[in-house]
Formats: sequence, C-alpha cells, structure tokens
Amino acid sequence: MKTILLYLRDYISEHFRWKLYLGFVVIVAAFIGANYALDFEDDVIDRQEAYGRIGLFFLLHTLAYYGIVLWTAWQTGRSEALRSRDFWIKSALGLLILCTFRGFPYLDVVARSVPRDLSLFVLRMVKYTLGWLTAAIPLFLLYLIYDRRSGNGFYGLKFRKVDFRPYAAMLFIVGPLAFAASFTESFLKVYPKFEPEQGHLFAEYMGWPDWGSLLLFEAAYLSGFLFVELFFRGFLIIGLDKYLKADVVLPMAATYAVLHFGKPLGETVSSVFGGYLLGIFALKGRNIWGGVFIHMGVAFFMEVFAYFQKFVF
Repeated sequence: MKTILLYLRDYISEHFRWKLYLGFVVIVAAFIGANYALDFEDDVIDRQEAYGRIGLFFLLHTLAYYGIVLWTAWQTGRSEALRSRDFWIKSALGLLILCTFRGFPYLDVVARSVPRDLSLFVLRMVKYTLGWLTAAIPLFLLYLIYDRRSGNGFYGLKFRKVDFRPYAAMLFIVGPLAFAASFTESFLKVYPKFEPEQGHLFAEYMGWPDWGSLLLFEAAYLSGFLFVELFFRGFLIIGLDKYLKADVVLPMAATYAVLHFGKPLGETVSSVFGGYLLGIFALKGRNIWGGVFIHMGVAFFMEVFAYFQKFVF
C-alpha cells in the first residue's frame, strides 16, 4: 500500500486545485444527472441503429473528454496540448475506435448464426471479447504510428517492474464494498452477468458440463476488462500524457464515467473515483497491470456475490 499512497500523495500535491476539481465535479455530475434523468443511454442510444449508436456514443465521450480538457487548460493555464494537431487527431481517433466498439453494427449477424435460444448467451460473450477485434487492432496501429519508440510497450502492456502486492491489498479493501452492494436491488438487476439457465442450454448444445459454460462465459467477461484498462488507462493516460502531462487524468475519468451510463447510478459515480485512482497509478507506474488486477478482481467479486445472492440463498 505504501507505493500506492506515495503515488497519490505525489500526484495530488502536484495537481490538486480547489477550483479545478470543484468544476470537474460539477461538470461530471451534470453529465451523469442528465443521463439518468433522461435515461439517455437506455432509452435513446440503445434504440438507434448501429451507426446511430456509434455517433451518439462519440458525441457523449467527446463532450465529456474535451469538456474537461478545456476546463483544465483554462484553470491551469497549460494549453500546449490544445495547439498540438497530433493531440487532437490522435485523441479523436482513439475515441472513435472506442465508440465503434461500443456501437459495433454486426452483432446481429453473430446472433443469427446460432440457435435462437442460445443467441443471447453467445452474443454477450462475443460482445465482451469484441474489443480485441474491433478496437485493440486499430489501437495498435495508432501505437505504431505515434508511440512505438515510447519505451512503455503497447500502452502499458509490459510486465517490467510490476508489483502486484499493493493492488492486492487495495482489492481486499474494495471486496467488502462489493459484498455490501450485492444486497441492493439495483445491483442484482445488473449482476451476475452469467445466467445459469442460458449457460445450461449452451452446455447441452456443446455437449459439456454446465461448469464449462460458466468458465467460458466468465473468461470472456473478465477479458473485456483488460481491453478497458488498455484503452482508458493505457491509451488515454500513457498514450496521451506527452501532450497533457499531469492533466491527463481528469479528462479520462470523465469519459470513463460515460462508459458506465447503462449501469446502476452508484456504479457510475464510483467509476469516476475509481477511474481517477487507476489513472494516477498508470501515470506513475507507467503500466496498466495494477488496474487490470483490481478491475478484474472487483468484477469477479461482484459476479460471485451476486450469483450467491440471486441463485443460491
């Protein structure tokens, strides 16, 4: 924990300003409040055709991201990134890659390729792993164009000098919070992602035991968090800090909240704080594995606790 606390102390002492952070909270709270008041993602975006979803996701993510970039530049007086053509092109292309992944237009083709009663189960597994096909590959091209000589590997995907012990300690602190959340109705409406009945049908179709479906589904689900860390803490932090320096964290935390708009309100609010902390860890540690460990660990706890609450007790 000492390493994590040092990261936080150093970053906050360098970067924290009351007016900057108060404005950040107000802007992000307005975004979150508007989404949940209008149910914008569930009632508007999810009803669009695929390319309409991509466009609306891009609108939300860019408003959140660049809104905080501009606010931060105004408050700190550091506007070098705003004059950098590479920053605007690279960041916009990255956000477009993210939004293409989120609104991917060909999932219905996948759904039609399997029996109807299996389509939802297969569709969800494909969606969780889709980032590696629709987003990680073009993101790697951006890395080759802009960052291949950075020394950080593919946006923080390097194991050199990675110490998981402080993150394990942090995970055991967060675990009880996930357990407490599993008693709430809003939490159980969303979790667990694995549905035993669908898993059983898929197991029958494949001719293997039910636990095979469980393991396959959870592996697909958890793999999605590796891509999330690669994009938000890898690309948006390690990939853009040469333009924004220490100011890179708040814009990432804002657009990371947008990723959670279809989830329970409490999870969206906590994502701002979680994204902020993981952003600092990635910025200071120059890798994303601590975030991957925490993110996957919390997701695993949420699955286990919700499964027992919903299907065992």
